[in-house]
Amino acid sequence: MYKVIMVPTNGDELERGALSVAIRFAMQVGAELRLIEVETEAVILAAGTTGFTETADFAEAERASKKARLDAVAAECRDWGVQAVGVIVEGPPGPTLVEYAGRENVDMIVMASHGRGGLKRVSLGSVTDFVIRSTHIPVLVVKPHATFLRNVPGEKAPRILVPLDGSALSEEVLSHVESLARSLSATVSLVQVMTPFADVRRESVDPAMPWWETQVTSGETYLSRVERYLTEKGLTVSHEVIRGEKASDAIIRYAVKEEVGLIALSTSGVGGLRRLVLGTVADEISRKSPISVLVFHPGFVATEVHDRITPRETVG
Repeated sequence: MYKVIMVPTNGDELERGALSVAIRFAMQVGAELRLIEVETEAVILAAGTTGFTETADFAEAERASKKARLDAVAAECRDWGVQAVGVIVEGPPGPTLVEYAGRENVDMIVMASHGRGGLKRVSLGSVTDFVIRSTHIPVLVVKPHATFLRNVPGEKAPRILVPLDGSALSEEVLSHVESLARSLSATVSLVQVMTPFADVRRESVDPAMPWWETQVTSGETYLSRVERYLTEKGLTVSHEVIRGEKASDAIIRYAVKEEVGLIALSTSGVGGLRRLVLGTVADEISRKSPISVLVFHPGFVATEVHDRITPRETVG
């Protein structure tokens, strides 16, 4: 399933962690790495400006330096037995990366997270955020200090946490989780978060309240069906219903407490001011989580998996 993995880079030290993850993953699945650096329009215009020979010469020297650095990193990857090439592409970073990934049939994008959020995210933008919202290719967001697939002595076998809410959208990531877990010999943990209803008091999160037992029973039944679905595909799976005032915070706390290596979830791809006002669980988790996150924005919501997990009601 994973033949080509794209790793955007600009030489930032933060991206070494993402590259380390990409190398180890490529080693395990036999994929090729594409190390991509985007040359922005400002540099392109400077290099092509007539009458400014020194500026053009400087821009050309910068481009040659970037290419030499990319080639050196690609050679480092090949030393690990991973096929890799360095490519410089031209244009605005986000759209250019998305266009390249689609044109070159990239199967996964591995990116570092620079942690922008709130109004800064909306005003300045974020290449990682743009790519997640604009492509239907799974994006693995590697956090600076996360250890998922890093070369850490004594690291446990990977454990993938999959938050689900019972919707067909949330289940769209399961096919990627299945492939990842099988490739990495990872275990899968399913969680569903129970939060208070919008029209009741904060105290209703108390498990002694009447709604809690009904909600937990429903969640347990649902997660058991998903667990059975994945177990039948040969995966090692567990599940748990958890509670909290806010789903994203509850998921992150659980992930940290249980020392999972990766959180995998689907997103609807809401962006811009609407994202700031409404927010999404996937967005909150990808920004706040200290643990690496696999985010999948499906092109459309298929119902095949959902139909297999959710039993049909019989009539009369």
